[in-house]
Amino acid sequence: MKVSVAAVLTLAALTSCSTKPAGQAASSHALATSPPVTSEFVSTASSPSVSHTSTPPVTSDRKDLSDLGDATAAAKTFFTINGTYRGFDAATASTISPRLRWANGTAARNGIVNITGVSDTTVVVETKGSSGTSFCAADDVHRGTVLGYDTKGRPFGNYMSCRAAQRG
Repeated sequence: MKVSVAAVLTLAALTSCSTKPAGQAASSHALATSPPVTSEFVSTASSPSVSHTSTPPVTSDRKDLSDLGDATAAAKTFFTINGTYRGFDAATASTISPRLRWANGTAARNGIVNITGVSDTTVVVETKGSSGTSFCAADDVHRGTVLGYDTKGRPFGNYMSCRAAQRG
């Protein structure tokens, strides 16, 4: 499945979401999408509904967000060819998208796209923006693609942690 421009723009909008009432700082957020890309804010029992504001993402994070969109496209290309995410790792990803710097594991680092949470039907790609915010995109072929971020820079280990953008 090809990642559309709308998906990348939706990911870029992640840094402009707030899950706290006015006046309270928000530390992490999640935005869920499902093909075709539609915005649906995730709300869990432990978190209030997410409201969207028009504040643009931090300019320094835009390249990192673009890289995450490219990484998601690479993962979905792998799945389309192989029928599974199993085997999608840094070495394989670098043959699909050699422009990106890839690593395996859950340590979100600036300028590097990490691959984690790989199974037959799920994959998580994550990176850390220049601002210190960590970003993730996770795909589950049965539930769709979710995008999340954590302003404290914590990594995401699996689909559900990206979906929930764990609070702390």
